[in-house]
Amino acid sequence: METYTLEDILVKCRGNQTAAATLLGINRGTLRSYINNKTDLLITTHEDGTYKVYISVADRKNGIHKKK
Repeated sequence: METYTLEDILVKCRGNQTAAATLLGINRGTLRSYINNKTDLLITTHEDGTYKVYISVADRKNGIHKKK
């Protein structure tokens, strides 16, 4: 299992937010929200090549993951 940051994924996708969101299996709007709110994410890969996105505990407690 490898770990990445959101910046690593954006570099891998050459800054293309739509491609990054597709790779992570999330909506582009959700990705933009994470970027705009500077949400601290941890992204892992699994043996089958899928990605999993984790939101830091501090950001979840502050409610950054919720719509405003």
